[in-house]
Amino acid sequence: MEHADGEAILLGNHLVRWLDAPHVPHAWECGFLMEERTSTLLCGDLFIKPRIHQGR
Repeated sequence: MEHADGEAILLGNHLVRWLDAPHVPHAWECGFLMEERTSTLLCGDLFIKPRIHQGR
């Protein structure tokens, strides 16, 4: 399902807003959900630290 930047979506008791965020942290189709009533940002893996792979 596709949503426009800034589109509000009612999920039962929660009202979330889709925020486009191209290339943060992955590809053009990335974005976040903001729950409006509690001001909760649902951001997935935004704050992960990439693992550094060393040769064996």
